[in-house]
Amino acid sequence: MASIVFLVAALGVPNTEAEPLLLSANAGWDEVGPGAASGGGLSTTSGRSDSPSQAMSPDGAPVVAWDDDRGDGEEIYIRRWNGSTWAEIGNGSATGGGISSTPGASTSPSLVVASDGSPLVAWETSAGADYEIYLRRWNGSAWVAMGGSASGGGISNNNAGSYAPSLVVDAGGAPIVAWYDAGDGDWEIYVRRWNGSAWVEMGSGSA
Repeated sequence: MASIVFLVAALGVPNTEAEPLLLSANAGWDEVGPGAASGGGLSTTSGRSDSPSQAMSPDGAPVVAWDDDRGDGEEIYIRRWNGSTWAEIGNGSATGGGISSTPGASTSPSLVVASDGSPLVAWETSAGADYEIYLRRWNGSAWVAMGGSASGGGISNNNAGSYAPSLVVDAGGAPIVAWYDAGDGDWEIYVRRWNGSAWVEMGSGSA
């Protein structure tokens, strides 16, 4: 039996905008839905779409998040393949302010899908005085923060720039976020874990 592999890329040529395009490989490389790897791709925006992050739902459906600049600042968008179309996950997840809806630039999404099928997305944002790491989780009806993870200092909550989040979910379902931090004039790697009520260090000094 041939395996199925999904490939996501943000492609562009000079004087055009990049779009997330998605292909699957079975006997060959095919679009996942009409137009997923041509024209406006699955983002279908007039602005710049880039930094796609992909994950698979437990039922095998691909989910793609990306950052998007439609003229009002960069926001984080997400869509899920439902078998016939690339659908939003909740109203507005791929329009308007997306799932980030911040006054500053929101970029570099990192997407995971938990074992219960709930997607989580972390990203970097310039909503405050410095870049911070934010996160939201789909709870079945809305994109919600986890312990202040999408406002103020977010997960990183420091006085220096925090960038390029990398998100995983552990065996118990707890999200863990790592990122690099520009504090003290050096770039260091920090990590925090959600313990059910707060974002905590994993060992003294991890964040």
